[in-house]
Amino acid sequence: MDLFASIRPAKYYLFTYLVFWVACGLLVGILGYNGSFLLVNQWHSLLLDRIMPHLTHLGHGMFVGSIFLIFGRKTRPEVLMALVLSMIAIAIAIGAGKMIFFEDWYRPARVFKLADIHFISLAAEKNQSFPSGHSAVAAAVFFFISIRLGEKSPLSGVWLALISIVACYSRVYIGVHFPGDILVGSLLGIVISIGILQLVTRYTGREDGIKLRGSRVALFWAMTGGLLLLIDLYVIVTQNYL
Repeated sequence: MDLFASIRPAKYYLFTYLVFWVACGLLVGILGYNGSFLLVNQWHSLLLDRIMPHLTHLGHGMFVGSIFLIFGRKTRPEVLMALVLSMIAIAIAIGAGKMIFFEDWYRPARVFKLADIHFISLAAEKNQSFPSGHSAVAAAVFFFISIRLGEKSPLSGVWLALISIVACYSRVYIGVHFPGDILVGSLLGIVISIGILQLVTRYTGREDGIKLRGSRVALFWAMTGGLLLLIDLYVIVTQNYL
């Protein structure tokens, strides 16, 4: 299966994200890295203050991804395998970016005075900001879900992308990331996912490749999803901005 055939069910998802990337890129290009944050972050309300700290958990990919693994038995097995490998690869890439290549790119709470920004987190997050890991994982996980749903309902990719983009936006809303962080993070998440899906699809399609089909394989993915769900629920409960 070639690249375009494997991602065709997610074409509307990718197109919606393309529009988001262009808009976000123009915002950062015109107002700058800090200026774009101040503009977006200043728009808030009491209602959204209650909602956004919870919607940001959509960026906890293991939460959404693990549920997908548990109930996605009709999903192509190579998609489930690529999802797990993508989450691992994204974690490594984001960790390397923050700790090695962009270690002096700090979060808004360190760049600005807390009194000057809209900040919801109970404890000031002043560590590395670039790129956004939540945005990368949210974009990746919903990409794989759009592949599953897009096979029967192509336009589902639009609302799945919008849900994912809201998770990205929430990171700026609660004051822990810049628009440039979520732009690059979401782009990185999707690029990694497409690359790994292509590799997995090619390898499993070979005669000497790993055979992924069968009830035992479905049970394995469900158990993997259950384990990831327990881990991520613990992470979510212990987050300081709940």
